Amino acid sequence: MDAEYLASLAESGHKLCKFTVTSGDSSTDVYVELVTSVVPKTCASFLSTLLAGGYDGTVFDRVVGGGWVSSSSASPEVEAFPDESFGVAFDEPFTLGMSNSGPHTNQSKFFVTLSPATYLQSKFVAFGRVVKGMEAFTGIAAGELVNERPTAKTGISGAEQLV
Repeated sequence: MDAEYLASLAESGHKLCKFTVTSGDSSTDVYVELVTSVVPKTCASFLSTLLAGGYDGTVFDRVVGGGWVSSSSASPEVEAFPDESFGVAFDEPFTLGMSNSGPHTNQSKFFVTLSPATYLQSKFVAFGRVVKGMEAFTGIAAGELVNERPTAKTGISGAEQLV
């Protein structure tokens, strides 16, 4: 990450975190900018679960072709929380969204879009963007799938907050 980006990030109040995604024999460090200025509670929930190791071992269990890569539920003990805001748009690939099973049912399951997905707006809360390591998700999506499920072993490990 270059110094100018990190300075602008610190000024915005957004957070930057890193974790490793493994798919098969490949590991990629993924850097995520969390949009705390718009959805601070959603970002705090994700970040606290991540830093507490709640996503360690979480797998990416579903790939919707051209749409997104979805994680399995990380921490079932995270209580459902309301949709905070739809102010972050799904207008770019590699946007992070909080999965849900209907309005106001967010917990710890999340997804990463593979292309702009404006059709998800107002249905799911977007809360961040992958800024480096996108190949982790394109690699999972390009791998062998059976009924939208990757056949390669996937997982998350080694999280830290950088800013």
